[in-house]
Amino acid sequence: MNFPNPQEDATESVVYRFKFPETFELTFPASKTKWILVGLICLVLCFGGVLGVQSGEFIGWFVAAFFGLGLIGSLIQLLPGAAYLKIGPAGIESRTLFRTRRIAWSEISGFGSFRQSGNNFVGFNFHATAKGFSQNASLALVGFHDALPDTYGHKADELAVLLTACRSHFLKVPPSVSSPAAPQ
Repeated sequence: MNFPNPQEDATESVVYRFKFPETFELTFPASKTKWILVGLICLVLCFGGVLGVQSGEFIGWFVAAFFGLGLIGSLIQLLPGAAYLKIGPAGIESRTLFRTRRIAWSEISGFGSFRQSGNNFVGFNFHATAKGFSQNASLALVGFHDALPDTYGHKADELAVLLTACRSHFLKVPPSVSSPAAPQ
């Protein structure tokens, strides 16, 4: 799917318009490349921990155990159905390590993208009635109440635009003029 580039003219706001069928469902699996890379890094560092244990270093046990668990987690993420993002009429459904989280469109006030620790994420805000301590802390740190755990093989800003368009479509809300950047 080709999206207009919001970075081309940062001074001009863009209205994104999509034509969707009345009901549909999109499913994006987790990025296989990302989890293979994470698994390989954990494998190498776990092996380093094993070498540390063999040379008599006590910390090697912790290194091997920590990165061994990381290796197991990355392998689980590669299993079919273990991780995905599903977009449908009821809202979004995010699954990680076989744990599913569903959020209705009516609970979300908007989407955007942000960068933290060198990674791009899709963030979203809840309506004022849904705020709690962790959501307020997250809002202060990154500008959003919550975030998706992955970008599912897409650029964060493009996924945020798609989610915004889907939310508008399913809630029958006319698209607003805004950029997908984080709110101030």
